Amino acid sequence: MTEETKLKGYNPQDDKQEDSMTPPDAGQTPPNPPAPPAGGVVTPPAYIPPATGRQAIFALAEGDVVINFPEDLSPESVADLADYLEIFMKKAKREAGIN
Repeated sequence: MTEETKLKGYNPQDDKQEDSMTPPDAGQTPPNPPAPPAGGVVTPPAYIPPATGRQAIFALAEGDVVINFPEDLSPESVADLADYLEIFMKKAKREAGIN
């Protein structure tokens, strides 16, 4: 390696990957993942819509339904959203046992 190609702070000994390529000891067990909170329900952090978006919140007994959407929906996007919400409602009814 010439003086021009040497990197400041570079040590060729750092390139040795013997230890990092060694498989873990078969007797070792991986650490346990954190326990879920009481009740087993993980609540994601609240979503804050971007400054150009809007948020609609509908409160239900089981919790809030939150819809985030851009302010400037085109007519095509409104139609797509209507189709999606229809599918969403079919699934919700099925899961709630409503036919």
